[in-house]
Amino acid sequence: MSEREIRCYSGEVRAETHNDEPSRIIGYGSVFDSRSELIFGSFREIIRPGAFDDVLQDDVRALFNHDPNFILGRTSAGTLALTVDERGLRYDITAPETQTIRDLVLAPMQRGDINQSSFAFRVARDGEEWYHDEDGVVIPSLTVFWVWVMNYFSSDRGW
Repeated sequence: MSEREIRCYSGEVRAETHNDEPSRIIGYGSVFDSRSELIFGSFREIIRPGAFDDVLQDDVRALFNHDPNFILGRTSAGTLALTVDERGLRYDITAPETQTIRDLVLAPMQRGDINQSSFAFRVARDGEEWYHDEDGVVIPSLTVFWVWVMNYFSSDRGW
């Protein structure tokens, strides 16, 4: 598969502010062994542990609401850190110190208005294929392009 895919997970993001340090946005772009929302009304996906083993060297961007003009961080700039733990693909963004970010991203996150994450991926080029099991489509290996912090997502939008 060569097309980029986007998936959403709810309740996996928070904002942290400590004293005079820059604000941070921390969340999970994906969690392991958790069924995705219904995709195009027909199937769900499950990301297995190991799927992100090769993504930490990728140049990934963190965006707000899928807007490429609203960049929050980037791995190559050192403002986005990706790690893989027992739960899934974790991101830690050093938020830009602007009034726009404080008003449109951080304040709504702290109120609980923004509580979703998603990520864009492509199945890895190493020959792995998606396969079906009784739980849905299982993805063993992939490449990550973006992680998003967002207030609304619908997989039926065809992104």
